[in-house]
Amino acid sequence: MTNWKRWLIALWAAWMLLAYIFAWQRATCGLPWEVACWVSGWQGLGDVILLGWVKDYQELLAGLAALGGGAAVVIAYRMQARDTANAMAKAAKLDAINSCNLSSQRFIDLAFDIAHGPNFGANFNSDLIVASYPRFSTIDTMLATVTMATLRDVLGFVSVQPTSDIRGRHITAAECYAIARILDFVGNNLDEAGTFDFKGTVDIPPATLRSHLAFLAVKPEALGTLRLFFDWNNRE
Repeated sequence: MTNWKRWLIALWAAWMLLAYIFAWQRATCGLPWEVACWVSGWQGLGDVILLGWVKDYQELLAGLAALGGGAAVVIAYRMQARDTANAMAKAAKLDAINSCNLSSQRFIDLAFDIAHGPNFGANFNSDLIVASYPRFSTIDTMLATVTMATLRDVLGFVSVQPTSDIRGRHITAAECYAIARILDFVGNNLDEAGTFDFKGTVDIPPATLRSHLAFLAVKPEALGTLRLFFDWNNRE
């Protein structure tokens, strides 16, 4: 038996003993074992069962009821606020996951178009990625900055470089694959609040990025600062 249960039983026993002593002292029926006291006690028990004592404590009971009602309202409000906050957090996390996954896929599409498409990425629509910037900012401000900077550099290359620059196209496509892998990893590793500590991340497994680089004949060093976010010793 736990200590608090022992204390509770002890307090209850002490209260019963004191209640009996005070009741006997105030009784006018004589000694506790006399018939008159037994009859008086039985009548008192009947008053308790029939709630005859309520009228003597109406104001106190009304106050306790009001206090209990107020406490119930506060508890209900807090529970509702907690449920609302949890629902909002889940919705924010789901939105963050969708933003990362969809933007990751758009970068993959852009990479393929730059490396192999007939227009070399010239007709790429970046609206979805740009629209995801506010969500990226809530995930991690550095993630948003890196993503938008990569998009700007890629679109800048597409707009000015000749299609004959195959090496440049492959490196640019590799950058798209790299940021796509970063977004995919972040989206799959968000915390419950829908955020991710991207600033200290240097251990993202390259996964399929490694095969993309091999196909494009691009080494990790060509990725610039993007390469620093990956653990190139990880062969998973």
